Amino acid sequence: MVDFVAYVQHMLETGNKNSKTAVLLANLGTPEAPRRAAVARFLREFLSDPRVVDLPRYLWLPLLYLIIIPLRAGRSAAAYRKIWWPEGSPLLVLTQRLGDQLAMKLTGKAVVDIGMRYGEPSIHKGTGSISSIGCIQADRPAPVPAVFSKHHLIHLRCGGTSPHGHGMATRNTAD
Repeated sequence: MVDFVAYVQHMLETGNKNSKTAVLLANLGTPEAPRRAAVARFLREFLSDPRVVDLPRYLWLPLLYLIIIPLRAGRSAAAYRKIWWPEGSPLLVLTQRLGDQLAMKLTGKAVVDIGMRYGEPSIHKGTGSISSIGCIQADRPAPVPAVFSKHHLIHLRCGGTSPHGHGMATRNTAD
C-alpha cells in the first residue's frame, strides 16, 4: 500500500519551491448530527446537486422536497445514529485525524485544512482559511488514489493573483 504522506510529500517536491503551499483534504460530506433535521439539510444539499441526480429539475425537485426528504430523513438519521461516534460523524472525525497527521508531517512545508463537498466544514470554509494565509489559486487539484479511500486532495500553490484579483480559484476534482 502506498503511504499517503509520501504521496503528498512527492507532490510538494515536484512543485515550485519559492511559493507557499497548502493542502485541502476534501471529502464528500456528512450530516452535522444524526438527527432528522440535520440529515434533511444534508440530503437537500447533496441531492439538489444536478451532478448527483441526472433528471430534469422540474421532475426531480418536487420529488425530492415532497417525497424523498420527508421519508428518508428520519430513516437515514436512525441509520446514522447506529454508526455515529461520540466525537461525531466517523467520516468527519477520520478526515480531521488524517488532516491533523498530515499537518504534523508537513510542518513548515504546507498548511493543511479539510473541507466537505456537502455539509460542514464546507470546502469553501477550508479554502477560506487557506486563503487567509495568501493562497488564492489552485495549482494542481489532484484526486488521491483509491487506495486512500474517498478523500480528494486539492494541492494549492500560494502566491500570485486570481483572475479576478481576489478569492480562490479551484477546480472540482469530481468533474
